[in-house]
Amino acid sequence: MDIRPSLVTEEGQNAVQELMKDFDVLFVDNLSCLARISDENANSAEWGKMQEFLLKLRRLGKTVFIIHHAGKSGEMRGSSAKEDVLDESIKLKIPKNYDPSEGARFEVHYSKGRHVHGESAKPFEAKLHTLLNGGLDWKIETLEDVVEQAVLKAYDDEKAAEGKPPSLRGLATIVSGELGEEICHSKVRRVLKKAGRM
Repeated sequence: MDIRPSLVTEEGQNAVQELMKDFDVLFVDNLSCLARISDENANSAEWGKMQEFLLKLRRLGKTVFIIHHAGKSGEMRGSSAKEDVLDESIKLKIPKNYDPSEGARFEVHYSKGRHVHGESAKPFEAKLHTLLNGGLDWKIETLEDVVEQAVLKAYDDEKAAEGKPPSLRGLATIVSGELGEEICHSKVRRVLKKAGRM
C-alpha cells in the first residue's frame, strides 16, 4: 500500500490540509509522485481537482512550491496547463560549460512570473560556494554579468599574453569556447565599450 497522499484525491487533499494547520508553506516534491495523474499530457479532470486544491490553499493564505521534472526536451513534462494557477514558474538549466566538480551551479529562468518584471525577471546563474569559515553561500549573477566577466577576463589574459589588444572575433571565439555558447563579436564590442576598453 502506498502511504504517500495523492493530491488529486479528496482523501489526499484532506490529509495534507490537516497536516498544514500549523504551517504556511507546502513543498510538493515531486509533482509526479504526489499528484498521480493517469495521463500527464492531458488537461484532465484529475488535474482540475489538483488546481482547485491549489486555489483553496491560496485562499487559506498558504504558499505552495511544486517541484516537477523536465522531459527529454528539457521542457516541463506533460500539459502546460499545470502552470495556469501558478503565480511564478521557474526553470533550472545546467550551464553549457558546467563541470560536475563545481557542485551546485545552475541557471534560473522565469517561464511565468505574475509579480516579476523588469530587472528581477532576467535569467541569472546561482552557484553554491564554501566560505572560509566552512559555511555555505550562494553567489548570484545575471547571465549578462557572466558573459561580461568572461569577455573582460579573456581580453585581459590575451592582452597580457600578446602585449596588444586582441581582435573582437578572436575574443568571441575564446569566450564562446569557455561558456559553451555562441557569443558574437558585436556582443564582445558592446561589453568592451561599456567597460571603457575600446
